[in-house]
Amino acid sequence: CMELHSYYYNLKQDFPEALRVNHDALRLAETNPAVADQYLWNIQSNLGQVNFRIGRYAEAATIYRVAYANMARNPKVLRSQRIYLLQLLSETYLY
Repeated sequence: CMELHSYYYNLKQDFPEALRVNHDALRLAETNPAVADQYLWNIQSNLGQVNFRIGRYAEAATIYRVAYANMARNPKVLRSQRIYLLQLLSETYLY
């Protein structure tokens, strides 16, 4: 899923498809607690990035806040990842 997000978001810049891929991944993660604990915050972060890119700043901020809260489910999350997500969140308030 992360590879598909990167492909559609970065290479193709096909944001509707990037949203679809991430929403599919989100539904899958939400049905599997082991996957959710590890990847939910990352999928949500990807969704936030796509929403930010297409100008949905308030929605991106909401998604980033939920993603940050879900980081607590994964003890392997690095401090630098938390800081990066907070940086993404703070950028939504500039628009």
